[in-house]
Amino acid sequence: MRGGNFILDGKPVFIYSGEFHYFRCDPKDWPDRLARAKEAGLNAVASYIPWRWHEVKEGSFDFTGRTHPRRNLVEFLRLVSESGLFFIPRIGPVSNGEMMNEGLPDWLSEKYPEVFLAANEGKTIHHQSPPAYNSPKFLAKVLAWYEKLVPMLTSAQYPAGNIPFFQLCNEIGMINWLGKIGDYAPYSDRMYRDFLKKRYGGIGKVNSAYNTSYKSFPGLKQPANTLEEGNLRCLLDWGDYYKEYYAVYFAKLHSMVKEMGVRTPVLANIPQFYDYDLRGRGIYSP
Repeated sequence: MRGGNFILDGKPVFIYSGEFHYFRCDPKDWPDRLARAKEAGLNAVASYIPWRWHEVKEGSFDFTGRTHPRRNLVEFLRLVSESGLFFIPRIGPVSNGEMMNEGLPDWLSEKYPEVFLAANEGKTIHHQSPPAYNSPKFLAKVLAWYEKLVPMLTSAQYPAGNIPFFQLCNEIGMINWLGKIGDYAPYSDRMYRDFLKKRYGGIGKVNSAYNTSYKSFPGLKQPANTLEEGNLRCLLDWGDYYKEYYAVYFAKLHSMVKEMGVRTPVLANIPQFYDYDLRGRGIYSP
């Protein structure tokens, strides 16, 4: 990216991309759909590569159609390359896309429920509970997913191939925001305290801002998600903390794929619409 443009071969190029979810289409129709994409004037197609679709059982992966023809990612990648279209892989771990479990494997929530956050009691939300993005256990499972998938894609990076960039995860923080769900695990509390140390420097300045009497930073914990008399400053800082929480998560994903050879730009899809319905309070995403 340079000067507001996407640069390929030293020239600004506009990427006209359409979603084509190979796993929702009979493989015999893949060539026709790619041809129609080109006829429509697109120069790229993008697709989720859903974790739940390719690792139905933990440790058992299918990218060749061994268990279902629509899992033949290898063939789909070949066809996209032959078509002359760019391909934008959306590699998760979260896909959303109106999939069960937001595209995460069922075994993940069944075997490791601790990597998911508990929804607030009494709150209605049409999604499942979101993952605890910075959970070491969750990140370890994501790493195992990336280790199988990413090496299949790195050889196709531009200019040797047709992948100009990768999307890492999808709609980061969306369910957390709509459901007003925080991550209260010990590692998140530590991140929160480190955030406040950087912002205020000393515990005395925190107490002055919050009208509290903490003796030291280790005594600090994240607030409950309720607006009460006198805690607005604390809640505003808490919202700012989650900006950092999500950024730290994305940096960890980026570090993983760089170690695996990804050298293109990477993208994040972050939902920034206005939430005003039965789930929300008419507030913007952090």
